[in-house]
Amino acid sequence: MRKLFIIENFSDLARRTADSMIAQLGDGFEVSRDDPSGADMVLVFGGDGAFLHGLESWGFPEAPILGINTGHLGFFQELLPEDMDLFKQFCSGEGFTLQPYRLLKAQISSSKGEKEVLAINDFTVRDKGAKVARLSVTIEDKLVERFFGDGFIVASCAGSTAYSYSLGGAIVDPRLESIQLTPMAPINSKALRSFTSSMMFPPTSSITIAPMEDSFDLGVYADGMEVDAGHITGMKFSLSEKRIHVVRKQDYEFWAKVESKFL
Repeated sequence: MRKLFIIENFSDLARRTADSMIAQLGDGFEVSRDDPSGADMVLVFGGDGAFLHGLESWGFPEAPILGINTGHLGFFQELLPEDMDLFKQFCSGEGFTLQPYRLLKAQISSSKGEKEVLAINDFTVRDKGAKVARLSVTIEDKLVERFFGDGFIVASCAGSTAYSYSLGGAIVDPRLESIQLTPMAPINSKALRSFTSSMMFPPTSSITIAPMEDSFDLGVYADGMEVDAGHITGMKFSLSEKRIHVVRKQDYEFWAKVESKFL
């Protein structure tokens, strides 16, 4: 008996698709929507948002994660609803490979104390209002810049094809564990100077971002969701030791996926 744990978004399409595909599996499977413990595989029905937010809400399960795309882009998803033969095979534990992704970690210091948050794609740092964010950026113990602009995206290799990419960041092959720091609308003038392009750092690096003035009210967003952290005084970003493992077809090729989704 194999245990399958189902995550789906709130759309009727996702629920109908999940119910239909599970019904066709037949005997030999135990299905749960409320307890991921002991699952042999996690099935995510929806788009990339369902994938990111669903896994976060369940603490990033360790079991292999298979995405079935009933949403839009579906970069993490591997199957479509019509891929029933592959779906049966994968759920039986056969015929797939696993793609590991290291999660990003943010250690946030604020008026509420210390808080650690994980993300798959990225963290966004920006002022909660319409003010220009004035931030100091330190790599390890070295002050790299005093930044003026809208803020930063701190992205993993998985997140390199998401928000960071829309701001001109590089697409990073997932075999290269790295952290990418992408500026959002940096200000450059005679008075103010900031880096205007993404910066890439090795997996052992840590990036510290802090407000240069205590009056700023910074917001931090993990995979697009606001982190309840109070008045933020500093943030340290690094790669976590925790990983998720995404189910892929045996002939999966990252750059072919990039071409099909973006070109």
